[in-house]
Amino acid sequence: MPVVLARARGRTRTVPVILAVTLLVALVSIVSRAHFIDTRPLAGRLDGQEPEAHIIVTELAFDQVSWRVHRFLPLFTLGARTDTFIDQHPGAAAPDALGNYYYTSTPPLTFVVPYLAAKLTTGTPTLTGLRWYNMTLGVVAALCLALLVKLCRKGEDAAQGTVLACTAAVIYLTAPECLKSHSIDLWAQQFTAVLLPLQVAALLFAPNAALLFALACIGCLADWTPYVANSAMIGLAGLSWWRTRDRRALHAALAIAAGSLLGGAAMLAWFGQVMSLHTYFHDLAARSEARSVGGWRTLYFFLPRYLESLGLFAFLGLAVLALRFRDAPAGAWRDARFAPAILRGVDPLLSALLILGASLTENLLMKGHALLFSYDRLKGVQFLALLVVWCASRTRRERLAYWSSVGAGLVCVALFKFTYDTPYGWNYLAHSQQERLGAIIARTAAPEGPAFFNGEVRGSEVYYAGRNVFELVDKAAAEQGLDVASFVRAWCSRHGFDRGTVYQISGDPYPWPNDRDFPRTVTVTQVFVDGRPSKPARFVLDERASDYHPPQSADRFSHLPDRFWK
Repeated sequence: MPVVLARARGRTRTVPVILAVTLLVALVSIVSRAHFIDTRPLAGRLDGQEPEAHIIVTELAFDQVSWRVHRFLPLFTLGARTDTFIDQHPGAAAPDALGNYYYTSTPPLTFVVPYLAAKLTTGTPTLTGLRWYNMTLGVVAALCLALLVKLCRKGEDAAQGTVLACTAAVIYLTAPECLKSHSIDLWAQQFTAVLLPLQVAALLFAPNAALLFALACIGCLADWTPYVANSAMIGLAGLSWWRTRDRRALHAALAIAAGSLLGGAAMLAWFGQVMSLHTYFHDLAARSEARSVGGWRTLYFFLPRYLESLGLFAFLGLAVLALRFRDAPAGAWRDARFAPAILRGVDPLLSALLILGASLTENLLMKGHALLFSYDRLKGVQFLALLVVWCASRTRRERLAYWSSVGAGLVCVALFKFTYDTPYGWNYLAHSQQERLGAIIARTAAPEGPAFFNGEVRGSEVYYAGRNVFELVDKAAAEQGLDVASFVRAWCSRHGFDRGTVYQISGDPYPWPNDRDFPRTVTVTQVFVDGRPSKPARFVLDERASDYHPPQSADRFSHLPDRFWK
C-alpha cells in the first residue's frame, strides 16, 4: 500500500508540470506558424490551398451580394455586374436568374461558419483573419479531444486521466498535418475536428436526445464525414440497446438518425431555393466523379500520404502497438457510477476508436475524392491520438507516452518551421503565380466589362484579381468554331457588355509551367463589341523557375487519370 500511495503522489506532483509543458507546446505550435499565416500567398492547388481560396472568395461574395439573393449558400460570384454569368468553372451549378453560381460539392455551413466568425471578430472577411480562425479551430479541436479522453478515464486516477488527455492534445497540436491544415488548408474537416469529439463524448456520457439530434444535424450541414461517423454511432447505440434494453441507447440512436436525416433534408431545401434538385444532384455527381480516382484500389495512395501527415507520430503509434499489453485493468468504466451510458462494460476509449475508425473510410467510400487535399486526414490524427492514449492506459505507461509525444511534437514543429516555412525549405513560397497574375488583372481589367483568361481560374486568381474571370477562353472559342475575339464579342453582346478584357499567358498550359517557360508573358487585349481595334499590352511576370516548388508540377500526380484534373 505505501508503494501504491507513493506512486499516486508522484503522479499528482507531475500533473502541474505536464499542464505547463502542454501549454508551452501549444504556444510553440501557434508562434511557429504566425509568420506563415500572415505572409503565405494563396496558391491554388499548391499544398492543398485551393479550398481556403474558395472560402475567402465566398466570404467576400456574402459581403458584396445581398443575403436575400445568396441565402447563405456557397456563392462564388462577386458583387459587380461584370462578375455575373461566369459559370463554367468545375463544380459550378447553373447560374440563377441574376447570373450568380453556387458551389454544390459541400454542405453550406462549410462557408457560413467561418463567415459568421469573421463578422463577429474582425467585422469583415480577410485572408489573415480566416487563417487565425483556422488556427483557433485547431486549438479548440485539441481541447475537445482532451476532454473526450478525460471523460473516458473519469473516476480512475485523476492524474492518469490528465496525463492521457494532455497526450492527445499534444499530438493534435503538433502533428504535421495539423500544423499545415490548421493554418492554410481550411475546409469543412477543421470544423468537424471540433464537432466529432464533442459528439462522441455526448453519446458515451451524456446521451441527451435533443443534444445528439442537434449535433448530428449541424454536422451534416457542415461536412460529409458526419454521415459516416453518425452511422457508426447509430450502430454502437443500437448494439448497446440490443444488449441491455437501455432506452437511453435507443433514444440516442433514433436522435442521431433523425438529426442526420433532417440535416440532409434541410440541405436539399436550402439549395432548392436557388436551383432545382435535378441540377443540384447532377452537379454534385459530376463533381464527385471528376474527383474520384478509382475506389478501393487507391488504398496504396493513401498510406504514404497518411505517413506524411502523421510524421514521427506514425512511429509512436507503431511503438505503442508493439508494447505487450497487460491484462486490462479493472477500469472505472466497469463501475456503475462511472460507466458510459452506451456499451457499458466496454472501455469508452475503444468505443471512440471504433467511431473514429469508421469515419476514416469516408475517403475510400468516395473513391479518393480528397486525395490531393490532405485536410481530410485530420480525423486520422485524432484516431492516432486516441490509439496512443488507449495503448498507454492499458500498459500504465501514460507518462512515457506523454513525454514521447512532446519530444516527437517539438521535432515536428521544428521541421515545419525550418524546412517548410523558410526560404531554405522546399515548401517556402514568397509569391505565387496566382498572386502575380491576379495583380495584373486587377490593374488592367476594364471596370465596365468581364475578364477572360486562356488558363484555369480558381479561387486564388479570383481573390487577387478582385473579380471573377472566365477561364479557358481559347478552348471555349474553339468548341464553337470561333477565334477568341469573335467569341468574346458574342459573349459580351449576349450578356449586355460593350467590351471584355482578354488575358493570354505564354508557355505550357497554366498553372503547370515548365522551367523553359520562365519568365512568362501575359498579353492583355481589350475586345470591343463594336469591333474597334485595340493594341495588345504585354507584361512579363517577375518569376523564376525556383519560385514555385515541386508540388506546383503535375508530375507528382501523373499517375492520376486525366479526368481528375477536370
